[in-house]
Amino acid sequence: MTVELGGPAALALRMTSLLLRPHPTTTVRTVADVVRWFGAMQAQDLASGMWSLGVRLPALGHADVHAALERREALRTWPMRGTVHLVPPRDARWMLELTGVRSLAGAATRRAQLGLTGADAERALDVLGAALAGGGRLTRARCLAALNAAGIDTGAPSVPPAPPALSARFGGALLLSDGLSTNPGRPDGYPPREPRGRWTTMRLDAQQANSLYGQDVKDRSGSKIGSVGQIWTDASGEPTWVSVKTGLMGHKESMAPLDKARITDSGLAVDYDKSTVKDAPSVDSGTDQPLDTAEIEQLYAHYQLAPQAPPAPPTAERGRAPAADGDIIRSEERMKVGTESQPAGTARLRKYVVTEDVHTTVPVEHDEVYVEREPIAARDARGVRADIGEAEQEMTLRAERPVVGKETVPVERVHLGKDEVVEEQPVDGQIRRERVDADIPERNRRRR
Repeated sequence: MTVELGGPAALALRMTSLLLRPHPTTTVRTVADVVRWFGAMQAQDLASGMWSLGVRLPALGHADVHAALERREALRTWPMRGTVHLVPPRDARWMLELTGVRSLAGAATRRAQLGLTGADAERALDVLGAALAGGGRLTRARCLAALNAAGIDTGAPSVPPAPPALSARFGGALLLSDGLSTNPGRPDGYPPREPRGRWTTMRLDAQQANSLYGQDVKDRSGSKIGSVGQIWTDASGEPTWVSVKTGLMGHKESMAPLDKARITDSGLAVDYDKSTVKDAPSVDSGTDQPLDTAEIEQLYAHYQLAPQAPPAPPTAERGRAPAADGDIIRSEERMKVGTESQPAGTARLRKYVVTEDVHTTVPVEHDEVYVEREPIAARDARGVRADIGEAEQEMTLRAERPVVGKETVPVERVHLGKDEVVEEQPVDGQIRRERVDADIPERNRRRR
């Protein structure tokens, strides 16, 4: 049976299934009821997560919802992706075991950027697992303290620990997030607003700069602008500019200065508003070309900065200069190859009706008439009346004919399945390296 739905009717069904209007067969009164209905609820931060629950539970206040989460009516974790999910407690473990594998595999690239090995990550997991055993709860600062106490150097405050919240097991203990936040180490409760202190000039070392790749970039009010794409350094190797990815599929990255930026628990904060950064001159995503003089002048003009004299063109690699003792440092580029997930197409199941001819045979019966003659013997003639005249006898003949009837029956169940296939794909690129040649007069060369 075909049912045609107009826009209002489709919208009504959608709102009903989302529990944003009364449902004819389901009544939700608690946080557990809402989470069990959906199976999992995703949120970007605490405010949107609490609002999503509150709009479906108008009889409960903020304190009621918070108390329900403290009672573990729903657990806060990261089973599907790097955002917060509220899941039923009974489903949390298998969700993490099923979906956490891919997230953990993706963390390998991040560990390589931080200079961490698999052994470092395993050791950090063991330390944090022991600290969280028995239902313990740790803020990010206490996680770092536990790692430092175990002899694991966490480096600069901006470097996050290994991502243990993506693991389903720590010695049999299930690690879940302690707060509704996209940062696994954020303390419980509302995400704190970035401090509004005085903006000062920032100096980054190599470890701090490397830790910023992929981190969130926020404006002076704490609003997210995008994420860190690349960091530009001047000829002396001092980080001076950062490119900001402001879209999912964008091919351009906006540039922002690092002179008054601050590293926070949630990433990088710049001393400009969101619109100023988004409207700033941009570079191609993934470029490794240094900024030329014209680009630098445009950036200084956009951000109303006093140009330094002379401003050395920032480059995506460290500059070259003779060391203090007269040595020459030879440098070369190394190619880092990673992967990113992107939509490759959409698969749909669609059924439609076709008409086809069916040929078959069916047995049918019919009557056939034949004449049978039987002589009358003399001994039987007395009982038979002999008349001369006309006579007629009728017999009803019957015949079967095929009758066609149709019925609709289910014949098979069809669904879509997908497998992740790993294949080797060649990657070609160009890297630059320096060579050192010595120009020494013949008579001054060392004889071997």
